[in-house]
Amino acid sequence: MRHAWNRFWALRIKSDENAGNSVDVFCEDLKEIDIEIHGKNNSVTIENGCRLEKFKICIRGDGNSVLIGKNSSISGTKFLFEGRGCQLLLGENCIIAGNYSTISLEGAKSRIAVGRNCRFPFGGLNLSAHEDGCGIEIGEDCLFSVDAIVRTSDDHGIFSLVDGKRVNEAKSVNIGNHVWLAPYVTLLKGSGIADGCIVGSNFVVTKKFSERNCVIAGNPAKVVRHGVFWEKDLSRENKAETLK
Repeated sequence: MRHAWNRFWALRIKSDENAGNSVDVFCEDLKEIDIEIHGKNNSVTIENGCRLEKFKICIRGDGNSVLIGKNSSISGTKFLFEGRGCQLLLGENCIIAGNYSTISLEGAKSRIAVGRNCRFPFGGLNLSAHEDGCGIEIGEDCLFSVDAIVRTSDDHGIFSLVDGKRVNEAKSVNIGNHVWLAPYVTLLKGSGIADGCIVGSNFVVTKKFSERNCVIAGNPAKVVRHGVFWEKDLSRENKAETLK
C-alpha cells in the first residue's frame, strides 16, 4: 500500500492482511480519513490534488474498487460497500461537502459513476446502488442541492398475492450532463433525467424523462417548462447574447 502523509495525523488504514487489497493515496491534504477493508482484492485509489476531511471508506466483500479523481474535495462523507465486484468512480474536480452524506453499494457488480466537475455542496447526499448489477450514472457538471436521494432499490421485496412474483425489481438510474436537482429531490429506481434539466424542490421522480433542457416538477413529476438552460452562477441579466 502506498500513501502520502501530510505533516499532521491524517490517514488511518485498516485492512485484512495478505488479502491482496491495495490503497494508493497520492494527495497530502488529508484530515481524519479512515479506510477500512474486510475482504480480498479490493482497491482504493485517491489521485493527486484531492482535499479530504472527515471522510470514511468501509469495504466488506471481495473485488470492489474506488477511484477518486484528481482535484476532488470530499468532507463529512461515507463510502460504504457490502458486496463483490462493486465499483465507485468519482470524476475529477468534484465536490462533496456538508455533513451526513453517504454513497453506498450492495450486491454483486453494482456501480456508481459520477462525471467531472459535479457539485454536491450542501450535505445530505444519498446515492444507493443496491442489488446485483444495478447502477447510478451521473454525467458531468451536475449540481445537487441539499438532501438529494438517488436509489436503485426499495431495499425490501414486494410480492404479488396472486403468483408470488416480485413486483418491485431494482433498476438502474441515469442522470445526464449539467442536471440541477433542487433541495429534497428523490430519484427512485428506473428513473432518468436528460441533459440540461432542472428538477424542482421536494419532488419524487419515478420514471425516465428523455426531453433535454426542461423543468420537471410535481407529484407525480412531469415536465412543466420546455426549452430552458441554467447556470451555476446567479445572474439577473437576460442571456440573449448566449443564444446567438
